[in-house]
Amino acid sequence: MSENAAAAPNLRPLGIGEILDVGIKVYTRNYLTLWKIVVFVVLPAQILVNAIEVSALPNGALSMAWTYRPFIRERFSRPRYSTKARQRKE
Repeated sequence: MSENAAAAPNLRPLGIGEILDVGIKVYTRNYLTLWKIVVFVVLPAQILVNAIEVSALPNGALSMAWTYRPFIRERFSRPRYSTKARQRKE
């Protein structure tokens, strides 16, 4: 039992800088593996989820979501100052 106790490392709490340092080292050493996981697992799963969500929308909801923007339409569809307001300012 004393042999196992001597071989065990002394663990201590890590600071935020040490945690970030180890995390960055993991990403830099294994970037290709992580990139493959994203491309072959995460990306197809996200595309599938988005396709299911879009197919569950009622007819016309997607086009309405893309075109109905009252703030943008109101702000950019008319001139900033009317001619009457310009005349009053001058």
